Amino acid sequence: MFGYLLPDKSYLYIKDYQLYQGVYCGICKSIKRLFGNIPRLATNYDSVFLCVLVHNLAGKDVDIRQENCILHPFKKRGVAADDELFKAVAALNVLLLYHKLEDDVIDDGLLKYKFGRSIFRGAYKKARAMYPEFDRIIVEEYQRLRELELANEQSIDRVADCFGCMMQRVCERLFTPRQYAEYGTLCY
Repeated sequence: MFGYLLPDKSYLYIKDYQLYQGVYCGICKSIKRLFGNIPRLATNYDSVFLCVLVHNLAGKDVDIRQENCILHPFKKRGVAADDELFKAVAALNVLLLYHKLEDDVIDDGLLKYKFGRSIFRGAYKKARAMYPEFDRIIVEEYQRLRELELANEQSIDRVADCFGCMMQRVCERLFTPRQYAEYGTLCY
C-alpha cells in the first residue's frame, strides 16, 4: 500500500501544485541531510501527502524557499524548509520503504528486492534509531498483514486496514497530546 498516491494535477490550482512540489523537494532534501543521497530515490507522493496533512492538522505553515536541486541545477525551485515534521516524515519514508522491501522479499524472494533492501539497510538503521516507535508500529502492522495473507483473507478492507491503522498510529505520534486530543482515534 506504500507508493501508490499521485496528485491529480488537473484539479489543483497552480499555487497548490507548486506547494505540493515544494514539499516533495523539501522531503527529498531532508532525506539527503539525514540519510544520504541513495534514500532520496524513495521520495514519493505518499510522504508528501502525509507531510502536507500533518502540517495542516498541526497548524504549522510550510516555509518555501528558492534553492537549487540535484535534478534542476541551473534554475532555483521552491523547496519547503526543513522542520521537525519534515524530519519525522523523511525518517518514516525510509522506514516504510525498507519494510515494504522486506515484505516483498518475504512474498516473492526476488533478488532485486533483496538488493534494494541491502542498499537501504544503513538508512533504515539510522531512521529506526531516530524513531523506534515508528519502526515498532510498522513491524506490528506488517506482521498483522502477513497473518491475514497466510489465512488467505478475502476481504480487501481487512487487509488494507493494516496499512490504514499503521499510518493512523504513526500520525498519533507526530502530534502533541493536546493536538491529538482534538482529532481522536480512528483505528480500533
